[in-house]
Amino acid sequence: MGENGLHSNPTNKYPYFFTRKMARCYNYYLQLIDKEIEGKEAQECITILKAKHEKLKQAMIVKIEVSSHADAYVLFESLNNRGTPLTAIDLMKNLIMAQAEQNNLTIDGCFTRWQQLLGYLSEDYGTQERFFRQYYNAFKHRLNEPFQKDNDRKKDPLGTIATRSNLLNIFEKLIKNNLPEFLDDILVCGRIYSWLILQDSTETTYRKALEDLDHIQGVPSFLLLMYLLRNKDEIQVDEKLINRLIRLLSKYFVRRNITDYPSTRDLTRIFMDIIAKIKEEGPKGEDVLTLIINTLNTPENCASDEQFRRSLGGNVYRDNVGATRYVLCKMAESAMTQESWTDLWKRTETNKTFVWTIEHIFPEGENIPDCWVEMIANGDRELAKKYLEEYAHRIGNLTITGYNSTLGNKSFEEKRERRSRDGQRFIGYKNGLEINREIALKDKWTVDDIKQRTEAIVEELTKVYMFPGESY
Repeated sequence: MGENGLHSNPTNKYPYFFTRKMARCYNYYLQLIDKEIEGKEAQECITILKAKHEKLKQAMIVKIEVSSHADAYVLFESLNNRGTPLTAIDLMKNLIMAQAEQNNLTIDGCFTRWQQLLGYLSEDYGTQERFFRQYYNAFKHRLNEPFQKDNDRKKDPLGTIATRSNLLNIFEKLIKNNLPEFLDDILVCGRIYSWLILQDSTETTYRKALEDLDHIQGVPSFLLLMYLLRNKDEIQVDEKLINRLIRLLSKYFVRRNITDYPSTRDLTRIFMDIIAKIKEEGPKGEDVLTLIINTLNTPENCASDEQFRRSLGGNVYRDNVGATRYVLCKMAESAMTQESWTDLWKRTETNKTFVWTIEHIFPEGENIPDCWVEMIANGDRELAKKYLEEYAHRIGNLTITGYNSTLGNKSFEEKRERRSRDGQRFIGYKNGLEINREIALKDKWTVDDIKQRTEAIVEELTKVYMFPGESY
């Protein structure tokens, strides 16, 4: 407006004005108008511009004030349902920027620290949101203290547990209460979380154990680990003890994910209860580990050996593919040496899927090949279908290969003898993995083979994943 004489007192331009969104938007619409009137007579151009001016005068700007950022979130969801809604984390950032000067902080400084925090958490929104929930759930006793009344110190005014629905309400209060303290604390915890999610490449004693915990989907325990690492000096836990705990947690999650017991919704409560006991009883060092084990190793919190054995012997692939793949890979790894080591967790460059995947020896597809009908059911197709339903997903019929797509519905002999395209190496059951050694020695594959191998594997895994085990 100033450039065109429409404003009597134009303000100075901001630095880098033409790179800013307002300037880019203004220039974009100027270009659109130029294209619309290009080549037209002067009078027609004036008519078009006057029509646009009339439209512009009809526009209304409405200011809506709300009492909290939580209300702003709901309002934005309602008004902007055709655009990209602001997330709870976006609104937290906006609130931090708005509170900066009131707390003698600079907006740029707060923005930099916020970006540092998100950098710790990766770009995945699900991971970011989970961190904020677990941060509150891990430290809720301390975080609630400024909001508790003197005569009621046991209540949690901010909420008993952080969920997606109340996350913004909780953090709005924390940010407004003491922004400098909040930023200091959450950055420390964000750095710890970056170790837990393997976002930070720093080598620690427990990094390999964390990789295992990640592979077995042990994320619910991160709130406990974050609490322990944040308070490790006070409760006297060192890296070796943390390493032992993580390995125990991996065992625990094998049993939990194979049996689906306890239920997913109970896991956060279990780990929050452990933290509450640590605060209440004040154990140090080894006693912390003992308390954790004793809390987990109860009928309400951990599957029994009988439950575990029964689930392992059932249609385990159908019940939990991820946990099934984990135990098969760990069986294969246990026999590897430094010379024969193979990374069974390697992913493809293109779609990031696992290179090594689960292979059904007796194929899982409904269209059973004739060769398998003959081998598994002596030519009886209906019986073969029955066996498919009952035995195909048993752990005794499963193994690990790096070339699953090339094996598929091939006959047992073809799967056993399969070689790479150049013929230089075996890629079927003779691929060198110890888990396939017994299979590679067989001439045929029957229901009895599946039953026997299932029993042997169940027996082995029941011993390996006994919780907590004879020594920990």
